[in-house]
Amino acid sequence: MLAPSGAFYSNVNDMARFAIANLNEGELDGTRILPPAAYDEMWSPQAESPWAEMFGPPLNAYGLGWWVGDFNGHPVMGNYGAEVGFQSHLALFPDDDMAVIALVNLYDPDAGAFYAYDMGNAISDVLWAERQSDQSARDNSETGGNAGWVDRSTQPSRRLNLWIVRP
Repeated sequence: MLAPSGAFYSNVNDMARFAIANLNEGELDGTRILPPAAYDEMWSPQAESPWAEMFGPPLNAYGLGWWVGDFNGHPVMGNYGAEVGFQSHLALFPDDDMAVIALVNLYDPDAGAFYAYDMGNAISDVLWAERQSDQSARDNSETGGNAGWVDRSTQPSRRLNLWIVRP
């Protein structure tokens, strides 16, 4: 039997809805689940994290059920975990209305590899680079400059809206 933290079965669609509810400070589909004030308490550091040394700034402190930290200058609230056979990564960037979810059906405690955490951070890096590129393109178009090498006429080979949460 798994501990309560590891016995939650879900999928990326459910996790996306969970992320949206939290980014909306407790509201989903017009229904309020928690008052916004609850997030002030949950997302406030309650204790220093012993994991920050190993995993870096995203795990600087622990709130109430959430890791509280910083990712490349952006406040991040996270819930990350691993049990034998699976791993999860949920990073919320409330100031930026963005969430990153990575679910992996693999975990070998003897190997010590945290694939979901590494993948989630890599995805976050890509999304931040894209946002910076989009902002640079907007800045260039406003000043008459060239938007650069990004070809906006291309289409992704897979629908990205299944993996990118934007409330």
